[in-house]
Amino acid sequence: MATVEHITGERLLKVEETAVIIGAAVGTLNRARVFGGNFPAYVKRGKSVRYKLSTVLKWMEDQEEHNTTSEIDAKKTA
Repeated sequence: MATVEHITGERLLKVEETAVIIGAAVGTLNRARVFGGNFPAYVKRGKSVRYKLSTVLKWMEDQEEHNTTSEIDAKKTA
């Protein structure tokens, strides 16, 4: 049987796999889908939730990097 990955070449990740890759809890991803948040977009296939690997990697690349927590505080007050 052909899978989406075989047809499109796009790897679809389970919620648990995505959580490990981005360093977030599964519950955090689940809540973000309900309430919103700055997390990768997802794909719904029936009752299953999947994340495209390319989307997750792009999301990680787009995240702002900081050297210290004081940088984050300075940006919040600016």
